[in-house]
Amino acid sequence: MPTPAPALASAPAPVLGVLPRTLVRPVLVLAGVLGLLACALGWVNFRPNRLVLGEGRTLAALALPLWWALPAAWAALLASGWLPARWQRVLAPLLYVVAAYAVSWLLGAAAASLVSEDNPFARVSPAAGLWLSIAALYIGVSP
Repeated sequence: MPTPAPALASAPAPVLGVLPRTLVRPVLVLAGVLGLLACALGWVNFRPNRLVLGEGRTLAALALPLWWALPAAWAALLASGWLPARWQRVLAPLLYVVAAYAVSWLLGAAAASLVSEDNPFARVSPAAGLWLSIAALYIGVSP
C-alpha cells in the first residue's frame, strides 16, 4: 500500500488591501510623490523688471502645451513602485528620461512664453517646483 504524500504547508492567507513587501520599491514611491508635489508648487518666478519682486507661476497657470506630461510621468512613476520588479526595471528608467526631458523643456518653454521682446527687462528664474523636481529625479535614480 502506497504511503500518502505529506501535506504541504499552506501559506498564510493574504490580507486584503496589503501588497507583499517584496513588490514595493520605496525609492520610486518617494520620487513620484515629490515629483507630484513639485508640480503643485510654483514652477518659475516671473519678474517684469529687476526691481519688482516676482510672482510664482505653476505649471497649470502657465498653460504650456503638453504641461500635463510631467505630472503624468510622475504619477506613472509613483504607480510603478508597486509593480513586479521586472516591470520596474523596464518602466522606471523610461519614466525618468521622460520626466527629465519634460523638466528641462518646460523650463525653457515657460521662459519663452513669459518674456517678450516688448519687455527686455523681464526675468524668469526657477522656483521651488523646478528644484523639487530635480531633487525627485536625483532621488529616483539612486540605487
